[in-house]
Amino acid sequence: MCYVNTFGDPQVPRKVGEMSFAWALLFFTVIIVLMIITEVLTWWYTTGWMHLVHRAGGRIQNVLDFFSVNLLVGTLFDPFRQIDAGKVRGSLQEELRAFGNRTFSRIVGFFIRTVTIVAGIICTVVITIVGLLQLLLWPLLPLMPLIGLLIALTGSTP
Repeated sequence: MCYVNTFGDPQVPRKVGEMSFAWALLFFTVIIVLMIITEVLTWWYTTGWMHLVHRAGGRIQNVLDFFSVNLLVGTLFDPFRQIDAGKVRGSLQEELRAFGNRTFSRIVGFFIRTVTIVAGIICTVVITIVGLLQLLLWPLLPLMPLIGLLIALTGSTP
């Protein structure tokens, strides 16, 4: 049988080709770490990205649903909260007062709905821009630790 020199530990002879436990543990640890990194990156660039797209679309849909822009456009000139919206039978003075009340209510409703529509459009645009930025930055995020390490090694500071 051929034994290998153990470099300073003559009491523990080893056979040629026999791997020590420490080397085997290191080898399997490296393999497992590489497998984990591969799985994380595979998820990041496939499933994770699709989840991000669906969440961004869901946020836009929630904002549109919250402000009900389509409904508000359809009822833009309706009286506000239907105040004095009914027909009035009576003298000319009562009918003119009801007409004035309905007109005033429609004007108030128009302004309130217009402000709400503009706020809804602004919120939708902001949410859309934030979603697009997330989608554009998503593939770069796994590279950020490497970029930070390179910046630190070069000695530059922001």
